[in-house]
Amino acid sequence: MAAPLSDVMKVEQVAAILGVTTRRVQQLREKANPIPVNSDGRYPCLEFGLWYRQYLLERMGVNQDGSVYDFNAEKARLTHHQANISELEEETKKGNLIPAEIVKQHWESKAANTRAKLLNLPGRLAVSVVGANTIQDAEKTARQLITEALNELSGNGLPKSD
Repeated sequence: MAAPLSDVMKVEQVAAILGVTTRRVQQLREKANPIPVNSDGRYPCLEFGLWYRQYLLERMGVNQDGSVYDFNAEKARLTHHQANISELEEETKKGNLIPAEIVKQHWESKAANTRAKLLNLPGRLAVSVVGANTIQDAEKTARQLITEALNELSGNGLPKSD
């Protein structure tokens, strides 16, 4: 006569079913989706069976919604993105690309400098043209100050490389 079925298992029985050591069973109790265990340290058969089914499905690449994880497609997608990242890094090292944050900081600085120069210009113009004898002298002085400010602000808009 066969032994009666129990509704709980010992750690050794769970280890035998999983084909692992009892130490590994203990480790699986600490994972994100732990093996169900009672307060007395034994494993309820039904809950263990449901857990083991889900464990196997996850290892085979089946998602919770039943869709199958396509390892080759994911590997190809990863390889594609790694190649893109490598290409961007290479172009950056060659100096063909500038990180967006550097460009943003540079243009914010350019805009602040332009604002400061323009706000400073009326005062400098007023002082310079007050002593001018003719309108032509005042215009010449004003043109020089504006040209000087524009020359200070000129450039290609790219940050200087180190």
